[in-house]
Amino acid sequence: MEPDAIMSHYIASAAKRASWEHTFGGYVIQDDLTKVARPFGGQWANSTESINTPVGPLTVGKWEEGKGRKVWSPNKRWHEAMVRIEKKHGKAGVDEALTLLDGVMGRTGTSMNSKLRKSQDTLLNAVNMTILANSGVASIPELGMAVARAANLLSVKDMFKGLDLREARRIGMDIGTVLSNGLAQIQGNAANEAYNGTITQKMASKYFILNGQQAITKASRTFSTALGMRYIEKAADFNQLEELNAFHVTARQVKTWRALGKPAFTEGLSKVEADSVRAVNGAIMQFVTESSFRPSRFQNPSWGNNPYMKIAFHLKQFLYAITDILVLGLLRQAKRRFSDAKGEGMLAAGAYAMVPIVVGGIAIAALTMFAIELRELLKGVDRTENMGDTKYAMEVFSKSGTLGAFEMGYNVMNAESWDDGLSTLVPTFGFGQGVYNSATGNDSTLETIRRVTPFFSQYKNWWPI
Repeated sequence: MEPDAIMSHYIASAAKRASWEHTFGGYVIQDDLTKVARPFGGQWANSTESINTPVGPLTVGKWEEGKGRKVWSPNKRWHEAMVRIEKKHGKAGVDEALTLLDGVMGRTGTSMNSKLRKSQDTLLNAVNMTILANSGVASIPELGMAVARAANLLSVKDMFKGLDLREARRIGMDIGTVLSNGLAQIQGNAANEAYNGTITQKMASKYFILNGQQAITKASRTFSTALGMRYIEKAADFNQLEELNAFHVTARQVKTWRALGKPAFTEGLSKVEADSVRAVNGAIMQFVTESSFRPSRFQNPSWGNNPYMKIAFHLKQFLYAITDILVLGLLRQAKRRFSDAKGEGMLAAGAYAMVPIVVGGIAIAALTMFAIELRELLKGVDRTENMGDTKYAMEVFSKSGTLGAFEMGYNVMNAESWDDGLSTLVPTFGFGQGVYNSATGNDSTLETIRRVTPFFSQYKNWWPI
């Protein structure tokens, strides 16, 4: 295994472990004689129930001084969650939760042959560098995501007047919402998949710099960070408790952070000041996450986290992320706004609820139309010129990502625009079929070579030969 692959895997594993313990860890009482651990306090204080967990017996009950010693358990709150799930859904619910966790943590298919895994990853990296030449241009609509998220509280004037992008970039680099090249590569490695050959990883990393993907991503994260800071500050200034609670921060903490000069680090600060800085940093990161097309294994269906299905699931993680973040996110905002305003009448509440959808939709649609025109300019084609209004509107919906997971159905209905029908569902198989048809059909050898050459596979008019 290559040294930088080992280091990348180590950092990713340590980060996952720290995040897990922060979320699910807690103190338990361990019997000095039997070594059986039991939680104490909270909902378990008056319970005497004994349960079995995936890591051994867990007896819950009221802790009495002298009955054992207080020790840290990385899984305390996870075990408590399993108890609640079993009470509500039975053992089948627990089994399903454990299966989902295995997929999210990358433990599904651990017996997969390492050569098969590495070959699969190499193939997908090669396919990415041929079919994703447009990913930089295609990411332009993501800049509108922050507008859609911020429209719940900020006016258009608030979003842009005096926005300090330089300060946002500094804070984003410090807290991790805007990543350096190295950190972006580490974050991009999926769980337990850092054993890939570093040559293919580095090629992919450099490729997405050259096609503009990384520049657009950094611009989007910087803009989201700037809007997130302004959003949280306005919520604190106007004491918008519902918004502040959604970001797990208080108005006092935001004002303390601002009075300190908006620091990202806590060295030399008092406990109250440090807690305020950490809370605001977390709120900004949450805003950026809710404004970004950043796929998460938690958003995938269970089969999407199975490495044996990786080729079939290729690129679909973005569709599920868009569904959860953009489509459902806007619907959640609209529902909350409608509930807040329904006392003013149904019509007024409906109009108030639609504000984030309308403002965000206009921003995303405008950026999508610009991206479509730019892509066609670079390709030397004008595919949308003769489209009717309805078909062009659907094209904008599709390219903006607002169809989410329904994009797969839309592609099936428009399969004639692809080289072959299989591409609509499994781009990797479809790409391979297209290359095979080119090699065995009437295309010249140079045309087949062009089809498998990064960048030129999508930009035929730039092919020099």
